[in-house]
Amino acid sequence: MTVPDDLSALEKKPFADAVVKFEELLAQGGRAFLIGAGCSKCAGLPLTTQLTENVLITSALDTTTKDIIAAIRDLFAGAADPNIEDYLSELIDLLAIAERRTMRGATQKDIVLAGVQYDEVSLRTAADQVKEAIAEIIEKKVSTETHQDFVRALHRPQRPGKSPTSQTVDYLVLNYDTVLEDALALERIPSADGLDGGVTGWWHPSIALTWRRVCSSCTGQLTGASSRTILYHGESETAFSSRTSQRGTSSFGRPRRSTVRHNLIPTRN
Repeated sequence: MTVPDDLSALEKKPFADAVVKFEELLAQGGRAFLIGAGCSKCAGLPLTTQLTENVLITSALDTTTKDIIAAIRDLFAGAADPNIEDYLSELIDLLAIAERRTMRGATQKDIVLAGVQYDEVSLRTAADQVKEAIAEIIEKKVSTETHQDFVRALHRPQRPGKSPTSQTVDYLVLNYDTVLEDALALERIPSADGLDGGVTGWWHPSIALTWRRVCSSCTGQLTGASSRTILYHGESETAFSSRTSQRGTSSFGRPRRSTVRHNLIPTRN
């Protein structure tokens, strides 16, 4: 049985004053939280460094893709801690160049990496394989208990007998996983991420800009979302893409809900 942490020190000065101040901050409006890779570590998911290492050695990448990624890694020689996000961004940029050359009927359509020419098809296949590799790595059993405690603390009444705050909480998510979205769903907290539809998601301006949505699980009047999840690995690219983007994988590569199926470890009711 796990022994609970001793938090008695927080009841004494100067920590007690800081706790009160922190609670006052939580009750304010306009709250926004930046969620990075470290926030998924407690759920059992890898940090960016480990994710990069795992992607580079996975069998999901064929020889051509590994050669492309290896060449792109060489382009980052001397850079400070380059990772799979840098490599994938570079690959997407190169793919865009190849597509533009092809569309414009250029004679030199291919991209040269480490002295080897790669056409549009090879680059797109490489990008898709990297995305699938990321999805496979993070598609694992995770624990959402910490995330549930976090969102519950933000959306619950700050004092017994008081109603929850009506202010929307913004979550700016930098991660590929959907642990935060899972936690919001498990706590039945209405949320909007700017996409509507099923497997084939589409950018919905009214959801993206006004963030108003009917909450069928809520009681009473029509209500807006209690939280907004702003997903930088997907939604920003999906919003401005001229092509239809399926929820399986965004244009940049953030695996969407229909691709990533976390096996959630049951938590308390």
